[in-house]
Amino acid sequence: MLSVRHVVTFAAVLAVAALAPATQASEGVSFKLGTLDSQTDYGILDQVEEETVTVTTSEPMGESGFWYGLPGYEDFVMPVGMPFYFEDPFITSDLRLIYLCHSISNNSPVGGGEVMVAAVQFRMALTDRLAVLITKDGYSWLNSDVFEDGDSDGWNDSAVGLKYAIYSDPDEQFLFTGGMRAEFQHGSRDALQGGGSSEISPFLSFAKGWDKLHFLGTLSGRFPTNRNKGNQSIVWNMHLDYALTETFYPLVEVHGIHWISNGDRVPVDTDYLDIGSFGSTDVSGRDAFSAGLGFRWEITENISLGTTFEIPLESKDQHMLKHRLTINTVISF
Repeated sequence: MLSVRHVVTFAAVLAVAALAPATQASEGVSFKLGTLDSQTDYGILDQVEEETVTVTTSEPMGESGFWYGLPGYEDFVMPVGMPFYFEDPFITSDLRLIYLCHSISNNSPVGGGEVMVAAVQFRMALTDRLAVLITKDGYSWLNSDVFEDGDSDGWNDSAVGLKYAIYSDPDEQFLFTGGMRAEFQHGSRDALQGGGSSEISPFLSFAKGWDKLHFLGTLSGRFPTNRNKGNQSIVWNMHLDYALTETFYPLVEVHGIHWISNGDRVPVDTDYLDIGSFGSTDVSGRDAFSAGLGFRWEITENISLGTTFEIPLESKDQHMLKHRLTINTVISF
């Protein structure tokens, strides 16, 4: 026979379960419930005692949806290098301050020099699965033999996009995301931007964690809307970090670009890597590889500083990379 105690307990369990959306498994929720221990023949309560009831909800604890994004991946950190194309799979709202200092070998096909880039990226979660992106903007300063007076500067092109979390399993620490970016060529030619062709860039991104070890990867395409003014290419990025402490993550990243078409703008056999596109005439079939060592440090709960020092994994004279310093600061909301 059901007692009042059983009825009250069962009703409480149903109420909690009804309020929890059925999406992903998470930890149980414990709460204390006053239950009826006994009663008189006339239904008058004699004694009330406390009992702890544990209910397993189906949604990760914490807020989700608009602005808050997709919870369950708080132990991961964001990638650092090649920030215009290395898009992480996480659905978040944050501001990222980007600084690149890129050195070019004197024996490269375009001569030596240095490029400095400052940019601000913005991401906003529209739902727990969908986010809007602003991934490229800012300003560039160049010192290179290709300019008559040696120095030049100007505004960068801009890129916006969307990404969607296709598959999410926080218990297994696995997330798979797809998205699309569009880059608009309205930057300054003095900064080797504004090349005459906009760009469409679809991408796939994933994250996998094993306790303190985290692996991220992204595969992107770069497809100019005018193939004569830009070079088509495939870009891939990998990131591996380890939580040495609760706030400090040493990391290594590897980046690659494979060009699949030629343009007709600049008669060289290299391209402007991930910063822009020359529309080079003799780059199809070539590859560029680089690796960066660094760390990400979580200064506060909402601010993290990442940096890498990147070098080519081939002769530094083959492409436009001698070495690069990247500083990537994430301010999470």
